[in-house]
Amino acid sequence: MKYLALISLLMSPVGFASDHYIPLKDSHRNEQYQAVDISSEASWVAFVEFKNGQLKLWVRHITTGQQANVMMLEPNQGNRFDNFEWIDDDTVLVRYVDAHNARLARFNVALGSRGIKADSHILDSVESVVHPLRDDEDHILVMSDRNWAVGSEVYRVNVQQKLQPQFVSSNRVSGDLKHGYYYVANANGEVLLALTNNDVQRLMYRESVNEQWKVGLEYDSSDFYLEPLARIGAHTLAALTNKDSDTLVVREFNMQTQSLGSVVYQQEGFDIVDAQFDENGNLEHVIYLEKGQPKTLYFSGDGTPLTEGGTFSQVSASQDGSAVIQYTESETNPGAFWMLREGERSLLFKRYPSLEPYALRSSEVFSFERDGAEIDAMLTLPAPERSNGVLLVNPHGGPIGVADGLGFNPKVQYYLSRGYAVLRVNYRGSAGKGKAFEQLGVGEQGRGIEADIQAAVSRVKSRIDFDYTCAIGASYGGYSALALTILYPDDYQCAVSGFGLSDLGLLFHQTNYFSAGPGAERVKNTYGDAPDQDLEMRTRSPFYLADQINVPVFLYGGLKDQVVDIEHLHRMALRLKQLDKPHHAVVFRHSGHGHDNWIPEQFELSLVDHFIRSTLQLELPEGEENRGTLGQELFRAGAHLTGLASDDWMASNHILSRQVLAEAVELDYPAAHEWLGNLKEKGLGGSVDKEAAFALYLRGHELGHRNSSFALAKAYYEGNGTEVDREAAKLLLYDLATGQDKAAISARSHLHKWGL
Repeated sequence: MKYLALISLLMSPVGFASDHYIPLKDSHRNEQYQAVDISSEASWVAFVEFKNGQLKLWVRHITTGQQANVMMLEPNQGNRFDNFEWIDDDTVLVRYVDAHNARLARFNVALGSRGIKADSHILDSVESVVHPLRDDEDHILVMSDRNWAVGSEVYRVNVQQKLQPQFVSSNRVSGDLKHGYYYVANANGEVLLALTNNDVQRLMYRESVNEQWKVGLEYDSSDFYLEPLARIGAHTLAALTNKDSDTLVVREFNMQTQSLGSVVYQQEGFDIVDAQFDENGNLEHVIYLEKGQPKTLYFSGDGTPLTEGGTFSQVSASQDGSAVIQYTESETNPGAFWMLREGERSLLFKRYPSLEPYALRSSEVFSFERDGAEIDAMLTLPAPERSNGVLLVNPHGGPIGVADGLGFNPKVQYYLSRGYAVLRVNYRGSAGKGKAFEQLGVGEQGRGIEADIQAAVSRVKSRIDFDYTCAIGASYGGYSALALTILYPDDYQCAVSGFGLSDLGLLFHQTNYFSAGPGAERVKNTYGDAPDQDLEMRTRSPFYLADQINVPVFLYGGLKDQVVDIEHLHRMALRLKQLDKPHHAVVFRHSGHGHDNWIPEQFELSLVDHFIRSTLQLELPEGEENRGTLGQELFRAGAHLTGLASDDWMASNHILSRQVLAEAVELDYPAAHEWLGNLKEKGLGGSVDKEAAFALYLRGHELGHRNSSFALAKAYYEGNGTEVDREAAKLLLYDLATGQDKAAISARSHLHKWGL
């Protein structure tokens, strides 16, 4: 849970100028500024920037504002900056991945008369930095797994030298502990806490670095959660746990008696997700979730709560705490880094500067009780003048132990800018309200979970009129979208299931992992157990209930999905085809259970939007800018569905490609005319229609699209869809021949080939 140092916190809405569509290239992309860290004496900040296709690590001198790029990576082959940390006021350690190799680099920075000088030294690979040892100029503590049979160990190493030769027993500071994978060092850099895993999970501790490790607790991690936070007494540590409690709480743990002690802090009814202690063992702050919204509660030295801010979270601080880097985020703020110094807060960076021109929308949170459980929901409405009258009911995945929140959500903002309203429901089983609430969702798929969602839908519709309602979700949310249309057929006009389950029983059989052992237990702990599990699950599986689906369905999935096998999509699509039910199915070739690249995610959203608009016969947007944005996005998705593009993000689907490109043509997007014309000329996805292809090439030419002009020249020369007119072909080719683009090269080649 350490990533929660950057947890999303709600802030007041920010006003933006434009109410145009948010282009996918701006909403679904890498953030421009990704991380910030301050040096020990607050002289420097280091930060990562992604711009113009490059990842750059910068250092900025705080007083003068001068900055320098000290390292650059091409963001391919998995290249990335994992983390970086100042070990003193002028030395920053950087852990990065370059060409699949994890490495560690040290940079010494200095401000001179000619600007910033940065001396670099590439070190060896390590798993992680355990402690920076800021009082020791040359040394740090690192974790390395040099011997896989022993597990990871911690070493004190000199950063001025190569690391690998230093991984020797004389430098090892983790003692003789074996099978360790997680270590905690105190403020003095002493490694006194660890977690090990060798068939069983153990919390290990020792009184000092000179003593032997002892077992603090041996436990099964599937029974409860336990994360050591800090040593707060001679024999006591603070831990985040839900052992013997309904929610995650901060609790004392006595390592000698191997027993939990008093609760340090709990927030009634809500999980604590992170906590920070000072070097004296005093609680500084906790973060908890309330109705999906992370809130921060700060404490004085005696443990008294100070303020309940909920706006800013600390990311980094100077050694004396006089300067602090803070982060803030909300639905209407995609994220920003700030510096707090001497009571003054100043903006450092906005994570997504490209989104500043667009109007972002915030949600209304409401709660209700159903069947003994309090259910929270979030309704987000588009600007009134933008509304298309469609409510998207968007169940989250999981379903157990996952929840929707109020941080920035680019997918929701995308739909809002297109005019859709979005309803999200934290149904029974969702995270944030303790184990008892999560347990309520076990075995309730196709039952109580969907009843919770539908109850929220009914409450919304009782006060707001919508023309249409569409269920849309991914993973379990994809299953739920189909289930809602089966259970409540009168309320939905379409369904979208992404990476979604269709046959619950298939979960037990899709791989050996799920057919026996921990995988099977995990499925049972989510979907329930029964004497004849397969037959029982059929009564809740859309695949077996497909005859009850009476709305158009859009399915998409990842060919490499190891969580919900692509077989779920293929079975569902085949069954819908057998029943002659209107549907489309798209397979993303390189995606697993979700996308690891922005390009297929952009295609996904474009295709979902197209499916809903075409199914419900919604009007296309007015205004040149919005039409251009939509036309370009539809063209890119439609072109890649043809199987004729230079890459293969999606398996070809010519029927759907024709429909998507036809909509782009209706928006007069120039390139779409050539691609749709090509499909019609070749009879892909429908009948051959050379006259229609010719008309499309002609219109593309009139719009100035050079490849359409070349296709038009070929049609004139060969008489495809028109009378042969080689003089017209010659004139077109001569006009195209200048330049080095594809059309120019093809034109010169064909002038020679045809002797024109």
